Amino acid sequence: MKNRMNKLHPFIILLALLMTSAGCKKENLADIEQSLVGSWEIREMTGAGVFGVPLYYAAGNGTMFQFTEKNYAFIREKNIVSSGSYTVGVKGSERDRLYMINFDVSNTPRFFKIEDNKLTMYSGSEVPDETTTIYERVKDPILETR
Repeated sequence: MKNRMNKLHPFIILLALLMTSAGCKKENLADIEQSLVGSWEIREMTGAGVFGVPLYYAAGNGTMFQFTEKNYAFIREKNIVSSGSYTVGVKGSERDRLYMINFDVSNTPRFFKIEDNKLTMYSGSEVPDETTTIYERVKDPILETR
């Protein structure tokens, strides 16, 4: 019985490792870039004005980012405030992986994450300790017809 357990032990470890690695979702940079494409309207900002006090924005406020595969537009009150090209980059690996947007008009990347149709951007830092802005994915008939 003991000899049989010694033979099964490596098999059990290998099986556990395979199940653990199969359960991990590896995000591909191309998938992250594609998930960014669309219109994102602001919902919350923390760190601007009174530090730590969030500002909330109602749906339909019109302040948004629009991303295509290579270009972006930042819109406020139906006017384009800034636009240009962008790239998405990665910092770190595996569990410590951070995604960043590099806008053509700025030398400072903005770190971001996308979860549950929410785009969270961190400006000036890799962690949300400065200005954090949360956008929600919205349908935009102009962008969707392109």
